Amino acid sequence: MGSFVMDIYKNRLDGKYLKTDGTIADDFTILKKNLRLNDIGNYTICEGDSLSLQANFSGGSDSISYLWSPGSITNPVVSLAPIGTTNYTLTVTDLLTGQTETTSIIINVTTLPIPSIAETNDTLQTVPGYSYQWYLAGNPISGATSFFYVPAMSGSYSVEIINGICSTTSSDYIFNMNVGGFEEQDIEKVFVFPNPSSDIVYFKSESYTGLHIYDMLGNELYASNENKKQHNISILNWASGVYTYRILLNNMSQFGKFIKN
Repeated sequence: MGSFVMDIYKNRLDGKYLKTDGTIADDFTILKKNLRLNDIGNYTICEGDSLSLQANFSGGSDSISYLWSPGSITNPVVSLAPIGTTNYTLTVTDLLTGQTETTSIIINVTTLPIPSIAETNDTLQTVPGYSYQWYLAGNPISGATSFFYVPAMSGSYSVEIINGICSTTSSDYIFNMNVGGFEEQDIEKVFVFPNPSSDIVYFKSESYTGLHIYDMLGNELYASNENKKQHNISILNWASGVYTYRILLNNMSQFGKFIKN
């Protein structure tokens, strides 16, 4: 006569047959391979950022080993900072049963160009191919979301380049409309009327060499390098809003604005 005793802990069962005198007549151990490694998923981070990940599993014993590769990291929690899109593999092993499970994780790295501003013919430009927001003195300029912007005043400009969830901002660029612009006495030579207008805007000067008109997104709507004294611009089909013009006088520029009712 005797007793059968079972000790169960996690995935291990120890069985013992105890005789009446307390001695063990027989014993055995059953190990269950019940380790289940859950999918961690894929992630997108910005270039230069890091991501903290943790092994996510159920079952198994207290003797678990971890291996993240590339990198050969053996901790259950890792901080990963790939410089480019990388496919990682996590291997989790139950050292008690020898069961091994693996899962893959892709970390996509979103890159951004070095933000810069260049000035060409009184137009500020940055790297094309992304989304943008221009700022004047640190304040966002409404509607200025193109890769170029035509300033209407002197000031400190910067541009934020956006790629998905990532963004980077340029350093300040000082734009001075007085450099290469009209002399004070030349401003009176330009007449823009009526302003506001709903159908036609007249641009009149004795010494025109060019006229360019832009909407608030920086899109050029009209361009002429004709040397004539007056431009009659029909704006009947243009959307209501504020428009910027750039008048050229002997390779010098003057900016101004008019309103379409």
